[in-house]
Amino acid sequence: MTQEQATAFLQALGCKKVSVKNQQWVMASCPLAQWLHEKGTDYTPSFGLSIGAGERSFFHCFSCRSGSAEELLQVIELYSKGGDKTGYNFTLAHQLLTEEVQILPLPDYGEYKKPEQVFVEWPQYWLDSFKAVGWFPAATEYLSSRGVTQDTITKHGLRFDSSREMIVCPYTNADGKLAGARGRSINPGVKGPDKHWDYKWNGNNNYRLVWYNEPVLYLFGSVVVVEGQFDCWAVEQIYPKVLANLTAKPSIEKLKKLGDCDSVIQIPDRDAAGEESVKSYASMCKKLKFKYKVLWLDEGVKDPAECHPEYLKDKIQELL
Repeated sequence: MTQEQATAFLQALGCKKVSVKNQQWVMASCPLAQWLHEKGTDYTPSFGLSIGAGERSFFHCFSCRSGSAEELLQVIELYSKGGDKTGYNFTLAHQLLTEEVQILPLPDYGEYKKPEQVFVEWPQYWLDSFKAVGWFPAATEYLSSRGVTQDTITKHGLRFDSSREMIVCPYTNADGKLAGARGRSINPGVKGPDKHWDYKWNGNNNYRLVWYNEPVLYLFGSVVVVEGQFDCWAVEQIYPKVLANLTAKPSIEKLKKLGDCDSVIQIPDRDAAGEESVKSYASMCKKLKFKYKVLWLDEGVKDPAECHPEYLKDKIQELL
């Protein structure tokens, strides 16, 4: 991004105090502060977005996290989903990233520490700190109301976080190493991080590198990709090789893992984020020379989790 593009990108994400520090960085208040900073504000701004014409941009905040500009946009879309979008211009932000997603390697940079893109296995004792959902009637009632069977609960080792009142959905990499966990609140009406929560261990989160349900990559045939874990559980009842991205749009690191699949079939959610995700999948799959297909659900059906298994079976079979 150029200085002008980076400034416009941060302003589109609601950043305040945007200023050009030098030829490498644009500084601003952290747009993730309301969700990830203590007391929900950025008292001493230490957030920066790298700049450089023709280069992929990345951000760094000393108070919370680092990553690519695309990841920053994805996280804000996830946390603000269903909430008040005042102050955001996601359309402009996506336009500014259109060319950038084609640039795969991250550039070197100076005074900030380079964000690691290396898988870190989590210890089993972290997961064991949460009891199985069967201990909590409210959790089992919630899962039952969402059509989640006991077989699914057992297969995916679902736990419960009583402090956050969330279903804990652990996931592993293709080799079965614990990679992280996504939380889902059982309380109605919650939004943002109160609804979905990506857990960290020692400050690490592998969601950018690992798909939910990734061990199925060892199966033959085409792979179906969906957004959330509930969507994954719905599809796997009739088609086992299904992955959840845990956000609308994929990272290039995840997509590269699909190279041995016959084709990539995406089932997007029926919302604005889902429509934008199709553009990202199509662009990245074209860059990687993957066969890519989109399975649009019928009008009025939001996501695979709302679908009857036979309906999904027929729809998927049409694309195989």
